[in-house]
Amino acid sequence: MRISSHLATLMAVAAVPATLCAEVTNNVFGVGGDVVLRRNNTIENDGFLRIKTQSGDTETSGNDRIGLLKFDLSGLTEGVSESILRLELPRGVSSGHPSNNFDAGDQLFLYGIPNGGAEENFDEATVSFATFPYFTGGGSVVDPRPASDTTANGINDEVAILLDTFLFDEPSDAFDLVNFQSPELTAFLQADTNDIATFILGVSQTDPFKTAVFVSDTGTEGTPLPPTLLTNDDVPLMGTDFNMSNGTDLDDFEILRANYLTGATFEQGDANLDGTVDHEDFFMWRTDYLMLGGDPALINFQAIPEPSTLSLVALAVIGTLRRARHR
Repeated sequence: MRISSHLATLMAVAAVPATLCAEVTNNVFGVGGDVVLRRNNTIENDGFLRIKTQSGDTETSGNDRIGLLKFDLSGLTEGVSESILRLELPRGVSSGHPSNNFDAGDQLFLYGIPNGGAEENFDEATVSFATFPYFTGGGSVVDPRPASDTTANGINDEVAILLDTFLFDEPSDAFDLVNFQSPELTAFLQADTNDIATFILGVSQTDPFKTAVFVSDTGTEGTPLPPTLLTNDDVPLMGTDFNMSNGTDLDDFEILRANYLTGATFEQGDANLDGTVDHEDFFMWRTDYLMLGGDPALINFQAIPEPSTLSLVALAVIGTLRRARHR
């Protein structure tokens, strides 16, 4: 379940044409990147985005970790009318990492750095917790946090723009996808004037000793799917409704299966628009299908044309081991 946090006011933006092409970009492109800053003033940049709030409301633990995500928007050729920021969780109980997942009740917070604001184009090698102007609590430039800031996530609500929140209603697992999708996120991207969009990712968690991880721009675990922005026609009602009819269902799987390793368009099953219908698109379809209550026993993995048979059979085994979640 996703809960959107609505801002009191939004930046005025120009009208966007009703029909815009589907475009996708990840933070591997151009000047994009990501890094994790710890309250003990160390930097983590090793393939994982570890997000953690061990100290909770006191904001004092050196183990607290906040993620920074930067996207180069110069590759987008048209304005943004709809958007999703998508992250992948590569670890969980099914992968043998029970301490690297989120629990039911954990809540993620997605903030944006104002257009042209300080550290919007941060340097991964030199940015620090102690000097980053959007943090609060021990070791930050704002300690203690302002009384008006009621979210104990280490991020200053008075200067960063809260774009969306994401509440886990059950524990996360390996290969799960987290989707941030809100009018505030789209308005934030529309207001950009310098082709840079920078986000802050924080968490409020129920077990302070767990350290959940996302795939980063250099990650190798999971699919792996780096932090990704999907825009416009790449954001249908459901991201894997390939025939754009009645949401994600078995008909969409049949489209994906028929074009597995041969298709190249969304209509052929390319959910992430990377030009290939492959296992990444299958994971996205499966997550949507199960989230809507689909029965995995009804998925027909038989008679898959070569060379895709073995690949989808392997994925079928994974699919029967756990119930994927997509919010």
